[in-house]
Amino acid sequence: MSKAQALWNRQNRKVVCASSIKNQPGRKLVTPCATRWNSIYDSVSVLHSMLLAKQREVNNICIKCTVFKNES
Repeated sequence: MSKAQALWNRQNRKVVCASSIKNQPGRKLVTPCATRWNSIYDSVSVLHSMLLAKQREVNNICIKCTVFKNES
């Protein structure tokens, strides 16, 4: 969850990360909010579906936005 939160934060705060998230997988991530009780579920669901469909692209975005370093 901490890496997902870091990815959501980077999308909302950095224009470069937001544009790369939108361009590579083809859509932006849904970010959770405090006022809706199911927003975390919706956000994790979208991230999970992106990981299942386009794992390599999401991995490249995480490396580019420094969510985690390349450990290969």
